[in-house]
Amino acid sequence: CVHCVLQNNNSPYCISCNDGYYLSEDNKCMSCSENCESCIIENNKTMCVKCTWGFALSEDHQCLEVPDFCSTYRYENKKFICTSCKDGEVLTPDYKCLKCPDSCENCFIDSKNQTKCTSCKSNYILSSYGICEPCGEGCIECNINEKNETSCILCNDKYPFNINGSCISCGDKNIVGDLGDGCEQCGYNNITKTYECYKCRI
Repeated sequence: CVHCVLQNNNSPYCISCNDGYYLSEDNKCMSCSENCESCIIENNKTMCVKCTWGFALSEDHQCLEVPDFCSTYRYENKKFICTSCKDGEVLTPDYKCLKCPDSCENCFIDSKNQTKCTSCKSNYILSSYGICEPCGEGCIECNINEKNETSCILCNDKYPFNINGSCISCGDKNIVGDLGDGCEQCGYNNITKTYECYKCRI
């Protein structure tokens, strides 16, 4: 009971109830049905008018669970089914929302019931197989060829040198011992078989 008043005999009776309860004819707060947030009495029957989170009203005013990750849904065959999903989810043939692979931004389900990516998250690129391939260490943006081999076109600050499509850091090979950003030009050492700094910033 939220509010009550005194009767002539000084006994209190309720005039409004908390969420999840309704006011009966004898001014008592009675519990609504399960998963119902707000209900009323109509034709001597309790009728839900608002459900708790994760549930929705059916045609007969019952609170039924909404499938996970639904963006929109409809009532069909005495249950709710998804009609569209949130970003990063895909609608399955049985009207459920399935999470896309972690590297995918968005995806779809093909005729073989396999999940394929349509767009990728940062530092990944879409292959011809519908898979998001990693661009590689230190790479911000990359391309992919017909063999599904990635090649970096933009490296981050920690890997300032793009050599043959790979992001290279020569800081630990800097001849002046200044780790990180002391190198101006980087090249491949055929003897050590590594990339090394051969021109340092002064």
